[in-house]
Amino acid sequence: MREQELIVYKDFVKEEGTLLFDMAWLMEHYEDDYYNREDLAGLLYDCMHRLLEIAGNHGFYGNLWHCYLSNLLVNNENSYSKACEIRGEVEGSINQAVLHDIVIFKEFFDYDFTKMTKALQIRDFSLITDYVSSDSESKVYNSRIRERICSLAQKFARDHTPEEMKATLTGFYKDYGVGKLGLHKAFRVVHDENGVQIVPIQNIAHVYLNDLVGYEIPKKKLIENTVAFVEGIVFYSVMPVPENRPVLRALRMNITIRDCVLLKCISISSRI
Repeated sequence: MREQELIVYKDFVKEEGTLLFDMAWLMEHYEDDYYNREDLAGLLYDCMHRLLEIAGNHGFYGNLWHCYLSNLLVNNENSYSKACEIRGEVEGSINQAVLHDIVIFKEFFDYDFTKMTKALQIRDFSLITDYVSSDSESKVYNSRIRERICSLAQKFARDHTPEEMKATLTGFYKDYGVGKLGLHKAFRVVHDENGVQIVPIQNIAHVYLNDLVGYEIPKKKLIENTVAFVEGIVFYSVMPVPENRPVLRALRMNITIRDCVLLKCISISSRI
């Protein structure tokens, strides 16, 4: 496989990125007589273990290999993925570089493990290709995000060409954003031994403008401020963003309020 040839989609989180490289190495070397068959089988079993752990932590189901690859793509913050947030398809040579990478990811998606599992005498690999998750909550994503990523994996599997796969991924970025700040809606600031971190809040209640009774003037002001924010007009009052009107989708920018930079990256609800 050609994982070393990736141009745009690189620098994955260390633990999850290692799994990709281990699987790619096995795809290339599982028939090589130079390596011990038991060691090769042990590495594949270890990869299966890591995929199951990811499924448990993220709540994935179905084809875990596809879900894993999809999760890599939706969390990789690069010049293309961030540019496609809100706007969708962008122009320029970056599209050629991204398509180059998607061709490689399509090879990973379409890889048939039948010969490898037979050669290494691997049992129960169907656990990876047709996994049924438990009812327990994901430790990483809420059910909304998990369903979007699992659905994306299924769409990728139906895409016949790298061009179709790229269009599907671009549409995901446009609709939902990319990375932690794009996929999640609410955050909290945590102080620990590593310093200050912005941590997503998983369990959030959907709040709609219609739920706020007797606040017609503030609601009107909220909508006006939101529209002004999108249009780049400076304003100095900020209110919570409920989920009702389709105005914003994962806005990522520096926000200065009364000359104080609050956050470098803020993800605002995709619906007001």
